[in-house]
Amino acid sequence: MMRPKCFDELWASICFFTRIPLYRFIPNIAPDSYRNVVAYWSLIGLLTGGSLALGFGLGWFLWGSWGAATGAVVARLVLTGALHEDGLADCCDAFGGSHSREKTLAIMKDSHIGTYGVLGLISHFALLVCILSQYPQYISSRILLFLLLPFVDVASKTIVSLLHNLLPYARAESEAKVGFSFYPLSAKEMLITSLPFLLLLVGLLLCQVDLWKVIVPSIFIGGGVFLLSVRYLKARIGGYTGDCYGGLFLLVELSIHLAMLPLATYLL
Repeated sequence: MMRPKCFDELWASICFFTRIPLYRFIPNIAPDSYRNVVAYWSLIGLLTGGSLALGFGLGWFLWGSWGAATGAVVARLVLTGALHEDGLADCCDAFGGSHSREKTLAIMKDSHIGTYGVLGLISHFALLVCILSQYPQYISSRILLFLLLPFVDVASKTIVSLLHNLLPYARAESEAKVGFSFYPLSAKEMLITSLPFLLLLVGLLLCQVDLWKVIVPSIFIGGGVFLLSVRYLKARIGGYTGDCYGGLFLLVELSIHLAMLPLATYLL
């Protein structure tokens, strides 16, 4: 019996965005399904965000707040295989090391990491660990905190999922690292992408109603960073690449955390 197409696309997205070897148990996933994995990216955010919360909780129990922050970052890296961090490093090398469109795209496709990539990853991890380690001081409810970490992960993926609806692919499709570009999201797929974000948002507000004062401005800031980045990508390379997805996701997520922590400090 033939599987529904949406199931193949969901299994493909799990295989694409995580190291879970689902292909061993579900053979013959349609190759074309991988072109629509972004439609399920925020659903996968429930897994990757859940790994953040799990690593945070285990690290908190064993080593306190700094251990919690480190454990959260490491747990997600293990689950994703540093997929997004690889994109961030490639973007830092490409945009930091060249001004021409052709050279930027060539550097981005090179698998070797350079100085800008190393500095970008160090800066990202240092900021993220510092921010996550401070949350326990300002958010006393562990249930609330363990919902907040997946929420920011999912919210960032939901925002960045719109990238290929706003920009064309920057290269010829045959030159893509993975051999294909993504399909634009339909209205139905945008709804699917938004559902995990909305469910976690409702859960957070049920735990603490006045949390909207922190969440809403932070999401708007993350959205603003995304739109500015889209303009930058259009000006520099005329579109997006797969690496741009990873780099933008981490940038938007970090910007939301950077906004959320001071707001939580003064408003909660």
